Amino acid sequence: LAASIREFQPDVITAWGLKALSAACLAAPKRQAALVVRRPIPSNRRRASLSRLETWLLRRADRVLVANDAEALRYEAMGLPSGKLRVVRPGVRLHYEQADGSGDPLCKSATAVEESAPRIVCAGALEPHKGFYEAIWTFDILHFADRETELTIAGEGSERRRLEEFAARADLRERIHFTGKFTTIEPLLAQAALAWVPSLSDSGTGVALEAMAAGLPVIAARWPGLADIIVDGETGFLVHPGSKIELAQKTRLLLDDSALRRRLGEAGQRRAEELFTHHAFIEAWLHACSERRAA
Repeated sequence: LAASIREFQPDVITAWGLKALSAACLAAPKRQAALVVRRPIPSNRRRASLSRLETWLLRRADRVLVANDAEALRYEAMGLPSGKLRVVRPGVRLHYEQADGSGDPLCKSATAVEESAPRIVCAGALEPHKGFYEAIWTFDILHFADRETELTIAGEGSERRRLEEFAARADLRERIHFTGKFTTIEPLLAQAALAWVPSLSDSGTGVALEAMAAGLPVIAARWPGLADIIVDGETGFLVHPGSKIELAQKTRLLLDDSALRRRLGEAGQRRAEELFTHHAFIEAWLHACSERRAA
C-alpha cells in the first residue's frame, strides 16, 4: 500500500472502516493527500465510547463521512470534533427504461403483481444482525391466515443453512425462496408487492432505497439510518426491531389494501428521486473529499 501511494500520489485517500484507516496511517505517515474515512465504527457496536487507539486514528483523518445526522451526533458523543464530520447520505441509481436516463422511472407492472400471488422480498447478507430469522418467523405468522403469499430471501452468508432449516421445520419450503447471491435486485423487486428490511442493527439502507426507487413500499426496523430514508406512514412503515407481531400487522395492512401499497410506493419513489439519487451522493462525497484538511 505504501508503494502504491508513493507511485500514484493521490490527492485523497479514502478508507472504509477502521482497519483500512489504520493501514492508511501506517502506509503514509507523512502523506500529502487528504485522508477520508467512511463508517469507521460498526453501527451495531454497543460500546458508546472510543478507545485511545480509535481516537488517535480518527483524529488523523481529515474527514469522517457519516450517512445521517443521527450518526454524526453519535460520533460527536464519542468525542470526535464536529469539524471533521460530513454527512453524505446514501444514494441509489434510479430505474429507467432507457439507458440514457431520458425515460420515465421504471415501475413494475401493477396489474401483473395483482394477478399473481403476493410476494415479499428481503435482501442482504444472510447474517444474524440482518433479522432474516425473525422475518421467517413473521412469515410463519402470516401464513396461518394467508396461504398464497410468498417470501423471497436474496443473498448469501453464514446464516443461510440455519434459515433454510427453520423454513423447513415450519413447513414453508414451498413459500419461501432462497435465491443465493445476486448481481442486481431489480428483477426480484419487479415481482414483489412490498419489501422488508427487518434489521436488528442500523443497516439495510441500500436495500430500502433500491425498493423505494422501484416503487415498492418498505416495512423496516426503526433505526436512525432507516428512519432517515423512510417516512413512517407516508413511504412505508417503521416497526420496532425484532417485533414479529408489528411487522406482521403492517404487512397484512399493505397486502389487504392495493391502493395503499401503490400510494406508499409512489411516494417512496418520489422521495428517492428527490433526495437520494446516486448523483447527489457522488457530488456530496466529492465535495467532502475536496475540502481543505480540517485543523
